[in-house]
Amino acid sequence: MRGELLLAFVPLALMAQIQPARTVTSQAQRLGNQPVPGFQNGYLYFVDDRATVRAYSPEGFPVLTTVVQIPDADNVWANGLAVDTDGTFAIGVAYGTSALAGGIAFYNKYGQPDGFVATGSYLPESLCFADDHSLWTFGSQRGGGDYPMVHRFSADRKDAGQFLARSLFPKGLDPAMGHWQTRRIIVAQDRVGLLAFSGNSGNLNEWVDLDLSGKLIRRIRLDQQDFTPMAFTADGHLYRKPDHKSALQVLSQTTSDWQDPGMATLGWLLGADGNSLVFSPAGVGPVTMQWFNQPAASGNVPAAQAHFDFLANAR
Repeated sequence: MRGELLLAFVPLALMAQIQPARTVTSQAQRLGNQPVPGFQNGYLYFVDDRATVRAYSPEGFPVLTTVVQIPDADNVWANGLAVDTDGTFAIGVAYGTSALAGGIAFYNKYGQPDGFVATGSYLPESLCFADDHSLWTFGSQRGGGDYPMVHRFSADRKDAGQFLARSLFPKGLDPAMGHWQTRRIIVAQDRVGLLAFSGNSGNLNEWVDLDLSGKLIRRIRLDQQDFTPMAFTADGHLYRKPDHKSALQVLSQTTSDWQDPGMATLGWLLGADGNSLVFSPAGVGPVTMQWFNQPAASGNVPAAQAHFDFLANAR
């Protein structure tokens, strides 16, 4: 009887481990045959292939709806978006006609224009704010050649450093090339993570870590589909989940191996919010966001192993 009670209790204990710490249903809508929205610092956002940008707060309300406009520019393309912890938005843009130029358009937390920084021939493709409100960008340069792909802008929007030469990567796709809501640069507490193309097709790619001075820490070949959902937590753990049915994986911090952290959660991996992992159940309609404590940080073991250990200790 004691054993039967233990077996009856274990599934409830395991279920408790995977309950979300927070759930929000956003006013953002997921449509059929379109990618899930981008996610950063609790915000959902959509960037289309021209210059329309929409963002929703962590509470699910629309906070930014704009068509980015550059004075005297015939065409404007929005490439990527970053949102700071204070609600400031930064949008990387390319603009012009035959000769493209790059820049960063800023918006305040109320969705109002709040300045512009021109970047010349450098086109910021993906952007992310750091804890000190500096802005890191990963991009390409019009005209090719060798150039630093990562730029850092200080909190007062001055160029504060340029890093990671294009020549470190093989010829082929621009390493920073992105589209829609793809994020290819993410800043953790003590490092910058990059998902870079590294070859002639989208399934040839690398994960790159830089420290906050721009020094290269490590490069790991992933060679996975470029749209594989990934999350980089504030403490530097990298997770991936190829689709809503596959198992969550975490990259070893010392090797190139992917490990099973034992988190049997279904849904799309939207990204990380601090040290939490945020998922969304599959399907069209309003986007539901669910925050979970990350297993790598809490020291959780896979559910099957936890089940075995519980029974062993109870005997």
